[in-house]
Amino acid sequence: MAFRIWWSAALAMLAFAAPPGLAFDDEADEAAEAIEADESSASADAIFEFLVAELAAQRGDIEGALAIYHRMARELHDPQVARRAVELAIRARAFGPALESASLLLELEPGSTLAREIVAALLANESDLAKAREAAAGILDKSRNRAGILMQLPHLFGKFTDKTAVLEATRQIAGRYPEMPESHYAVGVAALIATDFELAAAEAGQALELRPGWDQGAILKAQVLRKVAPDSVIDFYRAFVASHPAALEVRMQLGRELAGERKLAEAREQFRAAEKLAPKDSQAAYASGLLSLQLEEYGEAQAAFQRSLDLGYREPAAIYLGLGQSAEG
Repeated sequence: MAFRIWWSAALAMLAFAAPPGLAFDDEADEAAEAIEADESSASADAIFEFLVAELAAQRGDIEGALAIYHRMARELHDPQVARRAVELAIRARAFGPALESASLLLELEPGSTLAREIVAALLANESDLAKAREAAAGILDKSRNRAGILMQLPHLFGKFTDKTAVLEATRQIAGRYPEMPESHYAVGVAALIATDFELAAAEAGQALELRPGWDQGAILKAQVLRKVAPDSVIDFYRAFVASHPAALEVRMQLGRELAGERKLAEAREQFRAAEKLAPKDSQAAYASGLLSLQLEEYGEAQAAFQRSLDLGYREPAAIYLGLGQSAEG
């Protein structure tokens, strides 16, 4: 049974069991429509705990409900349950529990823009960078995905306007993990935002020393080069992929840089190489299609667009437009 099924079933049971006059939480119903997870999360225990949490929330026991949701999210590794806890805490204006649940959501989904923005807003709610720094340090201490949260650290302080102070706060926290390349990446990003390009370059270099061939470290270094020596960015990317042929993200960035310089054939070669590295990635195929279209190689464009469509490109309308233009050509 899929997670959506047991979640919906639990909601139905809760609505049936609710005593007269007890208003059912509309947000729970909305959450039910959004929840999805793998089959292993479906269990009678999970249904029971969900019911207990929702009933507790409806009766005003927000702390009890959040404790259950937080534990469920961690045990099931389910960001949707964590998201429900965040919604509940914010609605109750329980900012401490909201920060804890949002931190868990960020841990489970390090790339989640929603989680990052919620944590950033809650940290800024303190209106005191020192307190926000202590809260962020606490998040890292408890996190099982320290690397992912470290990389988000400069953005978690994004609501504070003093970027030099944010850099110092980031250095104080990240400095506790000098052996982690993500720590140096975080300081490098904060330095780049604070326009301390010398420090940003040094930290990017340190990250790459700790993890040679790391895409994110290389991209950070290229971002610094763009500020201090923009003409060297493409050469840097070329040298990097020559030394690390499996660096997918760097190769994609190189393709974009080359396309921006109107070096279309060379750019297409990079995206074709990226397709071989990640045959299930629809973006590389779509980029190959666009470049082939501009090169007026319409058969190549049609084939690339079709590959992207088959791989489930997120904007199929753009694919159909490209296919139409290719057919017309």
